[in-house]
Amino acid sequence: MSQESEEQTWSAGAVPPILIPPAPPITGPAPDPYPEEKGRYFTGWIALGLLILLTILSSFGESVSPSSVSALTHEDLQDVVQSVLQNREATFNRRSRTAEAAKKQVAISLKRLEKELPKLAAAKPTDLMARKLAAVIETELGKPVDQTIIRILQGSNKPVDRVIAEIYSAKSLSMSQAKNLTALLPDYPPVYKAIKVQAYQRAGDNRAVLRFVHPQNSSLTSLAGIGGIIVLVLGYMFGAQYLRQYQNGTLRYLGLPLNRITLLDADRLAVRAAQIFALYLGMETGASFLPKDLFNNFLRIMVVIVGMASGVILLQNNTIEGKKISLASMGVNARNWKNHVGFGVIGFLIEFPIAMALAAFGTAIFAFLPKATHPASEAIARDHSLGTVVPVMLLGCVLAPFWEELVFRGLLLPAFTRMFKGIRPGIFLSSFLFASMHPQGISLWFSLAAVGAASCLLSIQTKSLIPSMVMHCLHNLTVFTIALMYQS
Repeated sequence: MSQESEEQTWSAGAVPPILIPPAPPITGPAPDPYPEEKGRYFTGWIALGLLILLTILSSFGESVSPSSVSALTHEDLQDVVQSVLQNREATFNRRSRTAEAAKKQVAISLKRLEKELPKLAAAKPTDLMARKLAAVIETELGKPVDQTIIRILQGSNKPVDRVIAEIYSAKSLSMSQAKNLTALLPDYPPVYKAIKVQAYQRAGDNRAVLRFVHPQNSSLTSLAGIGGIIVLVLGYMFGAQYLRQYQNGTLRYLGLPLNRITLLDADRLAVRAAQIFALYLGMETGASFLPKDLFNNFLRIMVVIVGMASGVILLQNNTIEGKKISLASMGVNARNWKNHVGFGVIGFLIEFPIAMALAAFGTAIFAFLPKATHPASEAIARDHSLGTVVPVMLLGCVLAPFWEELVFRGLLLPAFTRMFKGIRPGIFLSSFLFASMHPQGISLWFSLAAVGAASCLLSIQTKSLIPSMVMHCLHNLTVFTIALMYQS
């Protein structure tokens, strides 16, 4: 077959899909349903393996390192501190029952915090977060702040820590001092918000909590609850219909966009996957070095998005061992786009409740590990401004679904399917690698693998990557929206 005819075959996708090798004939050897092509090309697998291994080791190391385990304890304590602040705010509620219930919750939370003081006191002197938490807890309990804590914070090379030491070393503060000092503190994590409240309390403002803690929007909470119920109901309906069609044998699978490929083709796909993976890491790293005075968060993310899109488009024109790999051949095209978007929405409705249930399961069995976090969610928690939220949403809901679906479903799924001569190993391996390279940690591997598997099934069912990209986008958008509502 000539190079030109090969390129036409890959782009047109006219070959009928073969997902699982057919049963052998009654007599004679079984014909190999996969085409053959001489030669192998292992460079892509080596490069891709190194990139994924480094990413997995980085995520795994952060999940199980001693510093991360300590961070888990601090994060849990800060959740309790935030609960105390929210309930103190609720004590000013005009409804007496609400105020009384909030006071009881404050008392319960303070008992939990008091039990943790000995652990915080035993922390290493370099663990400054332990000292800040201890100062907040002691103040909430009506105790004087330990002078050792103040001395350690005063000796810190960080101006923020020295400001905190100044707040707690003063017997009282004027209102102007409280205002000036708290202006130097960030709002996140919650311990800083608690310190701000306590600074104004030292200035005589007994309602200081109302300055920094706002009541949760009951309308938004109710709306989120209604939305969750709708997703559950629709997900159950579509999921039940999907299972019925599967059991009846009426479920249609069009096959992978890239099917009937050779082993050398699989090697080519590995090269392209490594190129896109490296392109993303390079663009993200390069954007971090852009001058901050010229590029804000939004512009940085736009540089990454434009750079990624341009890079992927340019890669189409580069041959790998004599063959091009176009976006259309990977399943990125406008054909039947309305139906494909609909498949993506339905896929989201089915997979999201399952993914959330698996997230809870993973968190429960890996409770000894740090809480699952994501840099994007952390960024939203630190800063709710549009300048932060919009770039994070673009990164997580546009760029991530685009390049991750290309790599794991468009390239690696067919490559693994060919190498192991079956769709099931392809789904398992591509979904596992997809889950393990995320920074949230082991506790969310089950959930993320379910998202990956759902994306694989959508790709196989529709012979397109558009449904999986839509589903991926909606999943991330929902997760970020929940994080934003929770932190607001």
